[in-house]
Amino acid sequence: SSNSSSSNKSNRRNSGSTGKSRLSELRARIQQREAADKVTAERRARIQELTRELEICTEAMAAHRVVLQLFARAYSWNEEEADQSLKKEEASCTSQSEIVSVLTGRRRSLQSERPIDEETAKSAVQCLAKHASGWFRMDAGVHNSHKQDYYLHRLTTGAAPAAAAALELEAKRLKEERKKLENVADNQA
Repeated sequence: SSNSSSSNKSNRRNSGSTGKSRLSELRARIQQREAADKVTAERRARIQELTRELEICTEAMAAHRVVLQLFARAYSWNEEEADQSLKKEEASCTSQSEIVSVLTGRRRSLQSERPIDEETAKSAVQCLAKHASGWFRMDAGVHNSHKQDYYLHRLTTGAAPAAAAALELEAKRLKEERKKLENVADNQA
């Protein structure tokens, strides 16, 4: 009877260590799963972020066409008629609010092919300014600080096609990065 008692204690110890081992393995699998889920969630968030950036970049291309039209409107002067106080390099000017009103469809004289929301339109103008390649400079309004408007001043040293090319390159980069992340997700599924 003492033999069977010591045998039961030994079995309990073995099953206890086996139970601890199984519990440890289970915890390790849970931690691995949580780590994998975290990586997946981060990848999904980055894909969503890239999608939003691509949308803004695409809208910046539309803003580029609008700014071209607005600058052309303002640049239709000849040197003899120009106000001498206006520097030739800053002859064309428009405001962010004017561009946004076109992109959102609020302006009747010029309208975007596909109106967008105001927040996206403002982001598109900022994206365009970031990739302007010296086409224009963007300054905060001095006399209308309560509206927080920005003014775009065309520079004669810059070129609109260079800005368009920079936006196209950025859109391509964003698409490629998103595709890589989507391929990783597809391969892990």
